[in-house]
This record gives sequence, C-alpha cells and structure tokens, in this order.
Amino acid sequence: MGAEGVTLDYSAEDDMLYFHFKDGPAKSVEEVEDNVMVELDKEGAVMAMEVWGVRKKGVLEQLTRAAAHP
Repeated sequence: MGAEGVTLDYSAEDDMLYFHFKDGPAKSVEEVEDNVMVELDKEGAVMAMEVWGVRKKGVLEQLTRAAAHP
C-alpha cells in the first residue's frame, strides 16, 4: 500500500462498505467469500474491497467501536 493510505466509504442505502487501497484500472473483480468482492490490478494486487451487508453482520458497529477506542 502506498503513502496515500486507505479510504472508506459506506453506503447506507446498499449496506455496503468500500475500502479503497490503490488507484488505477482494475483487471478483474473476484468474490472471495459471500458478499465480499475484491478488485485486482494486472499484477493481482488488491486495489479495493467491497463488503456487503455490513450492518446486518455487525461489522459496521465493530468498526465504529474500534475507531472510538484506538
């Protein structure tokens, strides 16, 4: 991962959390487990990840608690 870090975006409408690690064109998108998609560059490095159903799974609440208590 470069110096730019990770950006997160949450869509309440879709209940989807998007992690963006790296800019550039994605070569492929793969579902790595149920409701988890990764975007890969031409070298196979992860550029981004989508996690669907984060509120339903309790992931959003866990991340919120973790961010409040670093």
